[in-house]
Amino acid sequence: MRNVLDAPADRPHAQNRGSKSARPGWRARAGVLAAATAMVSTIALIGAVPAMAAPAPIKLTSSSCPSVIQKGQVSGCVTELQNLLNAHGAGLTVDGEFGPATLYAVREYQAAPPNAGGRGVGPQTKSYLFAPRG
Repeated sequence: MRNVLDAPADRPHAQNRGSKSARPGWRARAGVLAAATAMVSTIALIGAVPAMAAPAPIKLTSSSCPSVIQKGQVSGCVTELQNLLNAHGAGLTVDGEFGPATLYAVREYQAAPPNAGGRGVGPQTKSYLFAPRG
């Protein structure tokens, strides 16, 4: 059996092998690149994880909420806390997670008179959050 590389020189396909005319043109290569890019983009969009919605707010005075809400908690009670802090000008992203930004907003709120300071959101801070601020 003869190999293509062993083909006599008088056969045209043997001479064209590896020549510039035998390779696909730049338009074909650009088309393949565009198709591959589109496929990767589609896969990235399909695999994208949507942002999680905040848990539904639960009134802070409800028995469902703990007596003290602290950093690290994730719940509807925290969602309500963030909404109330925003009503008093905090500007938080409402995500239901008591993280560093929520802790900072709580401390800022508690530092303003007539609020009582503390590390968590206890009964006194909860009652102040529901009172109109003037």
